[in-house]
Amino acid sequence: MARAPVHSPREQQQYCSNIAASVEAARIARQQKLLTEMEAQLSQKLAALEAKQVEVAAQLDKLESFERKTNDALVAFYTGMQPDAAAAQLAELDDDIAAALLLRLKAKAASAILNEMNAARGAALAKRIAQQRPANDGKKP
Repeated sequence: MARAPVHSPREQQQYCSNIAASVEAARIARQQKLLTEMEAQLSQKLAALEAKQVEVAAQLDKLESFERKTNDALVAFYTGMQPDAAAAQLAELDDDIAAALLLRLKAKAASAILNEMNAARGAALAKRIAQQRPANDGKKP
C-alpha cells in the first residue's frame, strides 16, 4: 500500500494560503444563496399578508356599508312598533335592509319581531346577519 507523501509545514502553509480565497468565495456564495432563498420566502409571506389585509379591508367595508343602510330614525320607528306590525313590514323589505335593521335593534325588540315572523323569513334574516358578522372564535367583541 502506497503512503501519501509527507509535506513540509511550509508547503502545507503555502497550500492553505493558495486555497483560502476560493474557500472564502465558496462560503460567501453559499451565504448569498441562503439569503436569496430566505428573501423569496419572506416575499411570499409578505404577499400573503398583504392579500389577507386587502380581504379584511374589503370585509370591513362591506360590513360598514351594510350597517349604514339603516339610520337611527328608522331604527327608532321599528323600536316603537308592535312586534307583529314590525314583523309584517320587515317581511316585505329587502333582505339586506331588514337584516341591518334587526342588527341595530336591541336584542329584546329584534327577538320579539323575529318571533312574529314566518319561520322561513326569520331564519333567512338571521342567516343574513350571521353572514355579515365574521366568526370571533367564541371571543366577546
